[in-house]
Amino acid sequence: MINEISSAFFKRIVFSILPTSKLFKIIKYNKNLQNLLNVNIVDFMSFSGRYVIYEKNGFGKEYNSCNDKLIYEGEYLHGERNRKGVEYYHRRPEKLFEGEFKNGKRHGKGIEYNRIGDIIFEGEYKYGKKWNGIGNKYDNRKYYEIINGKGKVIESNVSGTMFYVGEFMNGERNGKGKEYLLNILDFEGIYKNGKRWEGNAYDFMGQILYKLKDGKGKDIFKYDNNNYMGYEYEYNGNYLNGEKSGKAEERCIQTNITYEGKFLNGKRDGKGEEYYDDDLIFKGEFLYNNRRKGEEYLNGKLEYKGEYLFDKKWNGVGYDSKGEKIYEIIKGNGNVKEYSPNGTLIFEGELINGKKAKGKEYFQKNGNIKFEGEYLNGKKWNGIGYDLNKNRKIKYKIKNGNGYIYEYDNNLARLTIEGEYINGEINGKGKEYDEYNDKLVYEGEFKNGKRNGKGVAKEFYKASFYYEGQYMNNLKDGYGKEYFYNKLIYEGEYKEGRRHGKGKEYYINGKIKFDGEYFNDELWNGIIYEKDSNDAFRINSGNGYIKNYNILGNLIFEGFYKNGKKNGHGKEYNYNNEIIYEGEFLDDKRVGYGKGKEYDYLDESLLYEGEFLNWKRNGDGKEYNDDELIFQGLFKNGERWKGKEYENGEVVFDGEYFKGKRCKGKEYEDGELIFEGEYFKIEKDGQ
Repeated sequence: MINEISSAFFKRIVFSILPTSKLFKIIKYNKNLQNLLNVNIVDFMSFSGRYVIYEKNGFGKEYNSCNDKLIYEGEYLHGERNRKGVEYYHRRPEKLFEGEFKNGKRHGKGIEYNRIGDIIFEGEYKYGKKWNGIGNKYDNRKYYEIINGKGKVIESNVSGTMFYVGEFMNGERNGKGKEYLLNILDFEGIYKNGKRWEGNAYDFMGQILYKLKDGKGKDIFKYDNNNYMGYEYEYNGNYLNGEKSGKAEERCIQTNITYEGKFLNGKRDGKGEEYYDDDLIFKGEFLYNNRRKGEEYLNGKLEYKGEYLFDKKWNGVGYDSKGEKIYEIIKGNGNVKEYSPNGTLIFEGELINGKKAKGKEYFQKNGNIKFEGEYLNGKKWNGIGYDLNKNRKIKYKIKNGNGYIYEYDNNLARLTIEGEYINGEINGKGKEYDEYNDKLVYEGEFKNGKRNGKGVAKEFYKASFYYEGQYMNNLKDGYGKEYFYNKLIYEGEYKEGRRHGKGKEYYINGKIKFDGEYFNDELWNGIIYEKDSNDAFRINSGNGYIKNYNILGNLIFEGFYKNGKKNGHGKEYNYNNEIIYEGEFLDDKRVGYGKGKEYDYLDESLLYEGEFLNWKRNGDGKEYNDDELIFQGLFKNGERWKGKEYENGEVVFDGEYFKGKRCKGKEYEDGELIFEGEYFKIEKDGQ
């Protein structure tokens, strides 16, 4: 079917996997024919928001239906991602993941990146879950390991504002854990199958907001960790199996839009209403968080009634303030007017197949005209762009998809990108700005909307670091330099986002730290120099005894390397030059017996000191909370086994544990014995 479709325009195919037959249906958008083939609109109302362009056998591209940004390119089999592919952030051009897929999920070897190209996880995935590999901090320090889906991990969301620190099992959050929002404790408790299951959630003042037990509870404030736009939500409703469920109310703090209606599996699903302040703006049905069918209101008057596809008007009628019909959309075609939640006109013009074809855009902030002209496949093609603050003052012009363009965020009217525009894409010199604070994050060359060529990149949450050099497809590639507080810390070669080839690394005081060759971000051939002495260590083909320092000159590791990784006996240090682990390593992993310390990820306070076996607590050890001793004794497989608990320096329990919980022992209060016996599910059961 796909091969039979031909057009002077590129092919766009929307597919929906049918649960029984595993077939997919095709919509062909064609500017000349403007028709649909073999499509049942009801089936496509259940579609969750992506569309695919097939270019040749087995290869395809997926785009975010809200903003036409590329979110995946790679191989397909039976309509699903299979074999090799690349995922991109939904609102940014940076690479999110590169690796292998099976039946639409990450499966096999892969690498996950943060928004500025740093590797945050590398290893193996199993049906979408992290299974074997190493997690990295933004400064490339290795800080957790997953083996067969198990481990203790530190994860963050795409913007780096939400952290999870806790246990991992079967490739998901399972067991004890904590979530932090902007370094403030947000939730602490038990997780089950990746979901909050039992525990307490807190506000910014540390007050309990809600409690969960067996996955059920009531939430009155929660940050939406999975929302790519990084918005915050107030949620008042129930949970089922750790997910939002049933009738509830949810308000977006940034947009002041409130939803009242049903949730299913954590998403808006079923009948619901949306309000801006207290004014009704939509009433109808939702599916997978998208509008499916309903009515839009403007200043209390019906403005549109009909069906939606990917949250966009698809089949319906528009009305004026007197209730008279002023436009009609049939299968995404027609003349429309679109309004922001506060009633500001943001677009009026013609749609073809749900995409803008001709019309005017307006700034939501002040109602001034933003762009006027023609579109091709939803992209600006011929027209004039105007200044934000001076109505109808010409800002730029586009002719046949070429010109110099300025793009703004719809809600905040903040400049997001500017540059040379060729064939409907940023090509040539351009600039990117952070959509939340207007700061310049990249200035340089582009090709087909991606960073290609020379450029300088900064990131607002990591403003002390910046990179200047060459790019290829949004990744550092070629020759470049890295700076820390305007001090050169590296100059050399890169390949696919990693240091690879000849390079030099420097301490913050300007003294050379390493001179030689890198291989996949690892020191490979060359000499490592100490900061405050003339001592030096040589590494050959990734092998040798070395001392490794950070850019400040702090020793972080000393020991043996083999093939560019820690192998053999070694010591790891924290920033205070304290040994946090001493023992054996195998390919950067702690193996066998060793001694060391664990520190809290956020405030670096001491959590544990003692013996380890294969990265887990095993043998004699001590646990701390806020640097105060809370347990001393024996550990087994990472959990308490035998020992004493302390409060304010006094023993409160002395006995044995099963899976980290009390099972037999003596309990004390103010130094006096108050219970002796056995415990069952943490309840006293005995003498």
